[in-house]
Amino acid sequence: MSTRWWGPGHATYSGPKHPQADVENLVLYNVDQGGASFRNATAHGVRFELVPGRGGRPPSGRAWASCYAYRIAPRGENFSAWRRVRELASFERVDLGVFPSTGRLAQVWLALREGEMRVTREPLARGRPFSLRLVLGSPLGSPASPELVKSVVDGTVTALQAHRDPSTVGELSARLEPQLGASAEMLAAALQERTRAVLGVKDRLLYTRARGVQWSPDDEHCLAGEVLIEPVSGGRWTLAGVVEAIEPV
Repeated sequence: MSTRWWGPGHATYSGPKHPQADVENLVLYNVDQGGASFRNATAHGVRFELVPGRGGRPPSGRAWASCYAYRIAPRGENFSAWRRVRELASFERVDLGVFPSTGRLAQVWLALREGEMRVTREPLARGRPFSLRLVLGSPLGSPASPELVKSVVDGTVTALQAHRDPSTVGELSARLEPQLGASAEMLAAALQERTRAVLGVKDRLLYTRARGVQWSPDDEHCLAGEVLIEPVSGGRWTLAGVVEAIEPV
């Protein structure tokens, strides 16, 4: 991964967390869905993490149940509350194509399912925390908006899980076919293939919803992550990354 650029925004949250809440949503999407308030701070990417416990106190000195903190951090800085246990998966510059703004989660999922990837032989136990370190190659050097971060994080987690229920996979893959431009048979096989499912197998990784689908990855267990932005030439986006099991510092 390139080391020529620095300065992702570092967002942390400490306090009560619903078991199904995603950390990236808590600190970004739920604060400003459009991302205008984060635009300058996330020009080079964003890092997010859950800090167990009550965290720090604000300048007022008052005690609060929840704490949000935002700052600009050096690119190579470690997470403040988590350390690496072992690598689960890694991949280098997977081609995302032109990466239009609609259906990005599914585009990331399919690209990572088809691209080269190194995976562990020992999947992570269900419910255990993990981290993502991603580098998104952007032709425009776009800032890491909440929508972009959510799509890339969810797509990566989804690509490392598998769908168990055979009774629904036919309808689901048929609905994905026109969106992704791949055959329903190929998509059905990719949904059920378990070699890369280092984050677990779910009864239903996605559901039918209206005329489309609703993805349901276990990204609530991603308690630390970063999406760094690397400007690239040409019109195609890329994604590189490392997924690791983590534990509190």
